[in-house]
Amino acid sequence: MPELGRDGDRLSRLEAQVKNAIVLVAGEFEEILAFKGLMLTLLRRPAMDLREVRAELERFAAVETHYIQIGRESSEWEGEVSQLVDTAFASLSPMTPLAPISNLILAIATGILLWEQEQSLNEPKPLLVLSVPITENAESVPGQLIFERPRAALLFEPGSLSVRQIISNVIGNPLWFVGIFRNSAGRFRSADAVAHALVENLREARAKEVPAPILLPRLDTMPSNALPKNKNSVVLLFLHGLISTDLGNFDGLIKRLQAPVPADIKRELPGVTPEVMGATFERAVTLVGWPHDTLTAIDQSARNLSRIIETQLSSSACKLVFICHSRGGLVARATAVKLYEHVKLYEHVKEWSDRLCCCITFGTPHAGVGLAEHPDRMMGAYILSGMMQGQLAAYTDIAAYIEQRGTIEGIEDLRPANSVKEPYLRRLEDDEWKIPPPPRGRVRQLKIYAIGGVVPAGDPQGALSRRLGRYYAHWYSYYSGEAHHDLVVPLASAIAANDEQIPHMYCDHFNYFKGNSPDSEVVRGAISLIWETTGLVDQLPKPVRWTLPELIKVLNDSLESPAFSWENSPGNLEKTLRAIHVLISFKDHKTDIVDAEEAKVILSKIRLDSSDSKIRRLIDVLITRFSERRDTEPTRPSRRPRRP
Repeated sequence: MPELGRDGDRLSRLEAQVKNAIVLVAGEFEEILAFKGLMLTLLRRPAMDLREVRAELERFAAVETHYIQIGRESSEWEGEVSQLVDTAFASLSPMTPLAPISNLILAIATGILLWEQEQSLNEPKPLLVLSVPITENAESVPGQLIFERPRAALLFEPGSLSVRQIISNVIGNPLWFVGIFRNSAGRFRSADAVAHALVENLREARAKEVPAPILLPRLDTMPSNALPKNKNSVVLLFLHGLISTDLGNFDGLIKRLQAPVPADIKRELPGVTPEVMGATFERAVTLVGWPHDTLTAIDQSARNLSRIIETQLSSSACKLVFICHSRGGLVARATAVKLYEHVKLYEHVKEWSDRLCCCITFGTPHAGVGLAEHPDRMMGAYILSGMMQGQLAAYTDIAAYIEQRGTIEGIEDLRPANSVKEPYLRRLEDDEWKIPPPPRGRVRQLKIYAIGGVVPAGDPQGALSRRLGRYYAHWYSYYSGEAHHDLVVPLASAIAANDEQIPHMYCDHFNYFKGNSPDSEVVRGAISLIWETTGLVDQLPKPVRWTLPELIKVLNDSLESPAFSWENSPGNLEKTLRAIHVLISFKDHKTDIVDAEEAKVILSKIRLDSSDSKIRRLIDVLITRFSERRDTEPTRPSRRPRRP
């Protein structure tokens, strides 16, 4: 049953003492049902104030089975809360404060949704905590939890649905707070061990959640003989974002990359089919990932990655492309700087300026994020958005990492370049300027194609999580001061690294690679850039064209074939051959150059219309000859002589 603590009590699962508050702790299924029953009781009595909420908590221990029964029978509870969300959203224009009890209900509902999303995980379930002060003079004496050592918490605040990720020995509020904690401290481990566990647990969780995820080989563990060596090969390295992983994250984009079409390329590609492009991609391109700790400093991630690339690819001549989500784009930029600098130290390494072809980023804060100047709010908004959509790790893992590290360098590094105390992005820009001058029209050596997103308005009739998402989006805009964002990164920051203007996508930060997003125009532009900068487009088979003398020779060779008895040929054979000749060679009456693919199509049509078996056999031979011709070097076309 839920653990109820009053002033002076010790809560074992939280390892904390209660001061001036009534605290309710739930972490198991039955306990969450009781929590849900309490929330619905508050929801169905909208005129309640905090004094009555305290009274309800005081009698909780005596009637907890009553609350469990309410929670068990409320199969439509999300619909009831959705009505409150709609009311809350309507109060935002113009801004009208909600009653404290309304925000409390929304915070509890969000906590229940987050807890339910982690039911399938093997990790200990997070704890959902409600604290209400017991004194009437709530402004001067807040209700508190005093921990035996610093604990991390995802904390909902009164007055809004803003969320903070904090770590502290004391957590409290003069009104109320709803928080999500991990279940007890557990065994002690080093910070590095916790970081490694977080990386591995993310991949394991994603493998269970995503149906048949695409398993990317890990660049850091791949055997050297599995990596390409020649200059026509391309390695696409996928770098994931904050508290995420490569497994299952990029699947929508990968499937789109593996199914290119001629329309993806900006130049004309006569005779090239999607099948030909797909075969070229499969033959020349190797896809790899690099799961890594994203809460550490960006510079440390770049150091690790640059060393791995030097170790695995320095003896190769292959091309390299970064494809990045969120923070991964900043890791790619920093890694490129270090690779360019390595050339000075390792003269045997081919210039990386030739091999680093481009960097495609999705939702990367190239100009930083204003909320990162308040790391607790930035981290809270990110975790809340990701967990609501099932895109992040179990909160137990995240909290364990934060409690061990004490600080989150990966968030602090996202402060804008104009922030105080020399932010990381300012140093990164300075390092990029030290690299030899970039090509004309670019501000840095590495070619970047930066894609940003704008969160859709949301479905007002959708599920509770979607409705809450609309509400969170508004509060994010309010706190960040940005009207256009993807729930995490402002659009202006996401596209700041572009040398030219490109369109943006309509999606939130965690859905760049889902639904119809990979089929958008902006993704097609990224695919075109990859094909052009890596030289993949030059590996496509060239259109084969025939001069008139070559075509006549093929026809004559066919006539002399021992497979046919031409002496008994019907009289119309010569006329048919002449007709084929005219159709293929002088179709447009402007050139004597014949496109092999077009010729095969015309021959196939003639074959279907012909009733003469010998003519049909002849055409089969011609089609075979045209097909074989593709493997040879095309003859330079000659001009057709003028007609008198």
